[in-house]
Amino acid sequence: MSRRLLLARDTIVADLVIELYPPASVRGRVVDAQGRPVAGAIVFASGAGPNFAATLADCEEQRAGGENADTLWGLYSVASGADGRFAIGGLHPQLDWALGLLAKGHVPTAGGAVTLDAGRELDVGGLTLPPK
Repeated sequence: MSRRLLLARDTIVADLVIELYPPASVRGRVVDAQGRPVAGAIVFASGAGPNFAATLADCEEQRAGGENADTLWGLYSVASGADGRFAIGGLHPQLDWALGLLAKGHVPTAGGAVTLDAGRELDVGGLTLPPK
């Protein structure tokens, strides 16, 4: 559980416990409708929730405008390799994450929501990008 703690200047707090968790990661493979790897697809992780569809649309607009995985919205994002594989690390555990997939010639796709365990890597398997 996380809570915001606001302290006034020069305040002393006793009995405060701060828990830190090792980051989590997610990996998988982006494929097309025929099961072939999609190289260079942008895969990003963002908070799951009601605004994810809007985030996906905004990211597709940026991708279409020439943005790449290194500059995309400051999200956790990577480009899939020649074999379609990707890995995203440094994700906060205990949060619900949604994966977004973007690639030229394909429909922007939500790869589903995942909850990650501290210090663990989750393999989501193959994520399919349908053609436009």
